[in-house]
Amino acid sequence: CRVWFRRWVSGKHLLQWTTAQAAPERMRAQARSFFLQMLSISALSVCLAVVLYFVRPGSLPFAAPFLSLWVRSPLVSVILKAQAAGGSPGGVVSAAREERVRRTARQTWRYFADFVGPDTSWLPPDNFQVFQGRGLAMRTSPTNIGLWLLSALGAHDFGYLTVDEVIGRILQSLRTVKGLQRYNGHLLNWYDIRTLKPLAPRYVSTVDSGNLLGCLWTLHEGMREVVDKPLLGQQAWRGIRDTFGVLRTVLREADRLNEHRRVLTTLQEHLTDPPEQMMEIIRCLRRAVAPTALLANALREEKPATGEVLYWAERLELEVAAWVSLMDRYFSWAELLAEGVDGLLAELGAEALEARDRALAHVPSLRALATGEVPGLRDLSRAVEKGGELSEVVREDARMLLETVEKAQWFAGEMLARQEEVVGESLALAEGMGMQFLYDAERRLFAIGYNVSGQRLDGSYYDLFASEARLASYLAIARGDVPTKHWLAMARPYGSMRRRRVLLSWSGSMFEYLMPLIFQRSFDNSLLENAC
Repeated sequence: CRVWFRRWVSGKHLLQWTTAQAAPERMRAQARSFFLQMLSISALSVCLAVVLYFVRPGSLPFAAPFLSLWVRSPLVSVILKAQAAGGSPGGVVSAAREERVRRTARQTWRYFADFVGPDTSWLPPDNFQVFQGRGLAMRTSPTNIGLWLLSALGAHDFGYLTVDEVIGRILQSLRTVKGLQRYNGHLLNWYDIRTLKPLAPRYVSTVDSGNLLGCLWTLHEGMREVVDKPLLGQQAWRGIRDTFGVLRTVLREADRLNEHRRVLTTLQEHLTDPPEQMMEIIRCLRRAVAPTALLANALREEKPATGEVLYWAERLELEVAAWVSLMDRYFSWAELLAEGVDGLLAELGAEALEARDRALAHVPSLRALATGEVPGLRDLSRAVEKGGELSEVVREDARMLLETVEKAQWFAGEMLARQEEVVGESLALAEGMGMQFLYDAERRLFAIGYNVSGQRLDGSYYDLFASEARLASYLAIARGDVPTKHWLAMARPYGSMRRRRVLLSWSGSMFEYLMPLIFQRSFDNSLLENAC
């Protein structure tokens, strides 16, 4: 009534709301007020019981059950609140569970690592048939492309790809996507990844476009963060350890652990304790080169080749080599400062030694290295350049140090330019995907898609909230392509199963319920959260 009165009668206080910052405190105040009200009801119930005892004692046995419930009402409210707060699963993930999840992630990444490359135009095949002998399905869709891009970004976060690898692979894919035939900025439903031609019928899918748009927005933000994170960290150690764990599992299943126990024990020692300092990480990775190469070479020499065992041994060797290659490109100066130019630093004095310590204290980001903003390294380079009369013994060390710093900065600048191209291409592709032509304003719903070959909007619509198109709806509203009333136009039918409310979808598939939640928040105790 108050909203109606302000809107249609008084016309005042229309912009009165509670800010997000003040909302939590207001909720706490409301909770305290509610609890005090419940206490007052308990006190009133006690008083009523006393009155009945003296005025009408015969009715007290009949009133006692109800009075006792009112007396206990504050306790009941506290219990219900505690159950609501602790009702959703969460908290700290155990080390064993985290290890299982990471192992599964590493095995999942194998699909993209093996099948996305020059032979597929850097686009992901739709599927790989293992048992039917059909091999790769050489077609792809916007959803496949978007999930591949985010899988590569996730592989970097997990430590399976270096920053150079993730930027290089994603850039190759986006350059291919840029040349694909589109309609109104949207990728079509299916493409042949050998010819890059769209498959008939040419069609724009609302679900696929929404999924790709969500992936592009996420990729845009993720790639901006990549260049501001340390170039080398514990993610490298953890990624290598994940691959090593899969290799050990495969060896155990093949009953071959004892054959390679010595080299496996050596690798296990290197991968037991995660290093924290920059030079510890560099030394740990360099020590892993020899045993991984020894194991892979031993398996390659076996006749016949040992299948899965050899595969994972070679993957481990390649991952270690990739991180070592990154160190060679960006951190040769760090190894020189740590071990090779003590005489130069001694001649330059205490300030140079302090600058060296600052430069080695933290792993720089790609951006910091490219722009020369590494703490201590810039001061050290200036000290070397202004060193004046250096002795003949250390002059060569000074020249070598300056060259390695300049080379690392040049490599970092080159990679930073590629990252900026990735960010620009992903943003341009996302901004060109207007969703208005897929929306029916009269029904306030999205159509299934648009038939480009027939130049017509599909006659079927996504009319349920529990739908794979929910992400497309959310993003279209967020960018202003469709009005917010569309969100409420999607029906929310629900049923009951095992005394729980379940939000219904057309087919009950995980795709309908879970796919949008890759990108969207799940709210506790909501119909959608309970259904998932």
